[in-house]
Amino acid sequence: MPNPLTPISDQEMYGFLGDRDSVTYRDTPIHIDARILNLALDSSTFSRPNHGVYRVPIHFKECTFKNAVKLSRPSITGEFVFEDCTFEDDFSSDFLFSDSIQGKSTFKKDCSLSCNGGKLSVKDLSVTGTLHLNSSGDLLELININVEKKVQDQKIILRSTSNEVKLENIFCADMKVLSLSGRLNSILKLTCNNITLNGPWNSTILKLDRLIADKIAIQNISNSQNEIIVSNNSKIGSLKIPLNKLTRFEISDSDAEKLNLIGKNENSNSIIIKNVQNIKELNFVDVINEGSITLWNLTLQKGSQIGIYSSDLGKAKFIKCEFTKAEFCFENSQVTEIFLSETDFPTVVHLKGIINHAQSQLAFGQLTTAFTKQGDTVRSLAYQAQEIEAHYRHINWRSQDFFKKLSLFLNKYSNNFGRYWFWGLLFSFGAGAMFFFLILIFAHGYHFSFNYNEDYFEAFLKFMNPLRFFDTDALFNFRDKRNRLTLNGSSYVFDFLGRIFVAYGYYQTIQAFRRFGRR
Repeated sequence: MPNPLTPISDQEMYGFLGDRDSVTYRDTPIHIDARILNLALDSSTFSRPNHGVYRVPIHFKECTFKNAVKLSRPSITGEFVFEDCTFEDDFSSDFLFSDSIQGKSTFKKDCSLSCNGGKLSVKDLSVTGTLHLNSSGDLLELININVEKKVQDQKIILRSTSNEVKLENIFCADMKVLSLSGRLNSILKLTCNNITLNGPWNSTILKLDRLIADKIAIQNISNSQNEIIVSNNSKIGSLKIPLNKLTRFEISDSDAEKLNLIGKNENSNSIIIKNVQNIKELNFVDVINEGSITLWNLTLQKGSQIGIYSSDLGKAKFIKCEFTKAEFCFENSQVTEIFLSETDFPTVVHLKGIINHAQSQLAFGQLTTAFTKQGDTVRSLAYQAQEIEAHYRHINWRSQDFFKKLSLFLNKYSNNFGRYWFWGLLFSFGAGAMFFFLILIFAHGYHFSFNYNEDYFEAFLKFMNPLRFFDTDALFNFRDKRNRLTLNGSSYVFDFLGRIFVAYGYYQTIQAFRRFGRR
């Protein structure tokens, strides 16, 4: 069992600091080990009335600070080093050396660290409250933060003008990056509930690697010449991408539940979403794409959604994307210029939770144009059929377009808008059987029976030739006079209609057969 810490008195502490009435310099550090300090350590109070300066390097090891610690510039206070210490109240430093905090220190309230110049490397901290970081110089390095406590209520607020920022293996509830000026910055193995990227950036590259976050919000980045790259098995709940704030954004080989692209993508800007799994929502909202947007190898499962709202996707590229199981939401957007390779969309469009046939017609008509432009005849014809079907569904039977609705109705159920040739055969023989039976019913001398009759079967096969060159009466002049029928006016009407519908079915069969041959 470790020995209990021994309290250090205020008088003893001031004794370490030297004589208040003289100027003191001390090069050899004072070591204070395993002590409890009840004194509020405020280095700004160490200066004397005569404005003399003394430097007192003090190395605290395994000490507990009961009250607040506030450190100012070392030209006044000397250098302080804290190793494996515990701070039960707020800790702040206006000027921190790279090795000022060593070992595994614990901050039970807020911790504010500042560095002006050089390299600041802080490792193995545990902060219960908020960790404020403000750095300038060559490098800010923050490694192994809150590793033992994991995510609770901890917060990290970062402001940096350092040339490079490197954060690795960090756990917190919220992280706010309020400014970045260095060209290259990386955050590796960060586990966080909410990440906010805000404030002035200056042509900055931020790499997020093996990130786990519920939500990432990119807000009010003042300079547009910035890049964000997310990769290597990162897992993101929700990410909103303001296209006008970034020169380049890339997310690859990661998981993301919700991706929302918003705003204008300028000519030189590049957006890449590649090999992203488990997407539940992929939305384009008010997007005007004049630059490059590439979606590569995305698969949306059942229950997910892809939405395009009031957007012009320009020449966006969709390569090897599978959206057929998702819900497709589309509203007043333009997609005629997009490039599509091995990419398919669902067969209906939803808007506000219900199927919207008007928007379906608009979407599939434009997709037809897009596929046609790039020479994909197969998909072009498929989406053309979906466009026509959406138009058919949109027209009301009681509207002034009744005959258009009737024409589309016959087109759908004869070959499904040119997609299935065997539907044409079924339509022809179905219509032929119906009208042939009506001819029999209204003819004189017919007696209904379920028994097979060879004469009637031969007559039906001849009836299925709508271009026959003999009178309809000749169909029923059977060898067996007992089966002969006498036709009346109704029979001739049904014969006329039968010829039309049978011929129409044959025509639709031929049209479906020639579907891929006609231009």
